[in-house]
Amino acid sequence: AWKKITDQFSAQPPAPYDRDEKFAATLETVMQVYNQAEEQATQKQLAKSHETLEKVREALADLRHRNQVIIYSGHMNAYHSVMEQILQENKKILAEPDGIQQLTAKAGVLIYLSEKLRTEAPEQYRNNAEFTKLIDSQKSSVDALREALFKNDAPAIHAAITKLKMPYSKLFLKFG
Repeated sequence: AWKKITDQFSAQPPAPYDRDEKFAATLETVMQVYNQAEEQATQKQLAKSHETLEKVREALADLRHRNQVIIYSGHMNAYHSVMEQILQENKKILAEPDGIQQLTAKAGVLIYLSEKLRTEAPEQYRNNAEFTKLIDSQKSSVDALREALFKNDAPAIHAAITKLKMPYSKLFLKFG
């Protein structure tokens, strides 16, 4: 499917990408990433394949950013980026003397981006019962983290962090 997109649009990009000198190169980069991820998946390297596929998200986000194209997926990607930082770094941060304060600052960004997921959703999403259920679940996971941080409860903080990804993933798969 991506090859078809590349073949169709590389030589003659649609507006606003027609002014982007890196458009065709970005499409080719995405194709290379897909090929690499497919090879990794074939070799049963699923975690590695997932990480490789993250490069597609980054390449397309950069393409849209260069061309001042804002879509809902951009808000999803911003949230995802901060969430992943928190997921990956929380144990190290919490081990520091001011770890809860540092994590509270990072969580503040996540809370802001979580609210953007709600306020920037297209109208057809906001009027969709499934979206409402999924966004409420995603928001609840962030609220639980905020509550644990306010209580200065490191085990509760860690537990709340482990529950961030699933509601986001469900939301992303359907509406991201």
